[in-house]
Amino acid sequence: MRDRKQSEQRLIRALGDIVAKQGFKGLGVDAVARTAGVDKVLIYSYFDGLPNLLKAYGESGDFWPVITEVLDGDSVGISTLPIQERLERVILGLLNNCGYSVPDDPYPLRRRLWRAAARYGRGPFENSAWYIPGLPN
Repeated sequence: MRDRKQSEQRLIRALGDIVAKQGFKGLGVDAVARTAGVDKVLIYSYFDGLPNLLKAYGESGDFWPVITEVLDGDSVGISTLPIQERLERVILGLLNNCGYSVPDDPYPLRRRLWRAAARYGRGPFENSAWYIPGLPN
């Protein structure tokens, strides 16, 4: 059982590495298995295929930034704010966190959002562009 958990984690990390380095176009069962150093049969055996492996990656802690990054390190002070202000700080913090373009950034979601904005222009992000640094003009 321990080996299965380790293999699952290796597959999830491998998927994240591929998405971070090559985007979704580099993603495939063979590439994930090769990067993880396991047989591709395990992707089907453990996750029933690539879609469920993607889901497991999205549910993993590796995909999302931690709360201290979202709140600029102030995870204690937020508890004294009214609920609406708390929610606003968390939402704005998530959007700001997803908007930075840092070459060695460990959060694939942030890189993907920035690339999408660069590719499609400001249109889809018009209402949020004022607080997402790095969006194209």
